Amino acid sequence: MIVLEENKLVETFFGFIENPKDGLILFQAVKDGILPSIQRRLSIEQRIQIKSGSVFVFNETESNIRRWTDGRNWTPSRVQGDFLIYRELEKNMDKAKRDKKTLKNSKSNKFLEINF
Repeated sequence: MIVLEENKLVETFFGFIENPKDGLILFQAVKDGILPSIQRRLSIEQRIQIKSGSVFVFNETESNIRRWTDGRNWTPSRVQGDFLIYRELEKNMDKAKRDKKTLKNSKSNKFLEINF
């Protein structure tokens, strides 16, 4: 279970998931209790602390989270290898202007979804 101290954010993992094997190792570590899982939605204070590299694992049934929300704007999902990739959009862009040109540079935050 995730431990929160005064709205301090504790990710399941911080780093880069390069391939499906990395994802499986991460899921197994959560299942075995080695790494924490998210048990409820993040507070506004916790959402502000999310940074590139933050990884969160949650069980839909246990957490009652059906869809991840973090208050950020993301592109539609794109298949990249074995993953669905979402890129974070610029914050103050008009909805009509959101297209490929609004993506941040290669250091942009990405949201990775792995379903097994």
